[in-house]
Amino acid sequence: MILHAKSRIAFYASVFLICIILKLFKNVSNNLIISIVIIAAFLMLFNYIFRSEGPNFLKISIIVFSFIGLPLFLLFYLGIFNSISNPLGRIALVIFVLLLGVIAVITIFKLNYVEIAYDRIDEK
Repeated sequence: MILHAKSRIAFYASVFLICIILKLFKNVSNNLIISIVIIAAFLMLFNYIFRSEGPNFLKISIIVFSFIGLPLFLLFYLGIFNSISNPLGRIALVIFVLLLGVIAVITIFKLNYVEIAYDRIDEK
């Protein structure tokens, strides 16, 4: 339990240091710093949910939002869609992000299945 607390504090400190260093030495916008903090918050939430015993619906919702909803939100928030003048380019970008998110979710579920199957074989 103490090891998890130390690693959590190290993660908070590293995200804070990354944001400070980016702000001091690079001319980045505040939106980019906020996006980094949002991604870090979802990584912490993702890690916490899977370490605890929670309902499967919550775990599935966090996975789907983290890999599909969050990237689309960040693309809108950072104004990347505004930089694409062609509407078909925007639609293609949304479809590409959705496709990558679906592939990531399927991969996570397949890896989780393999791990569960391996644990069952190991118990016999």
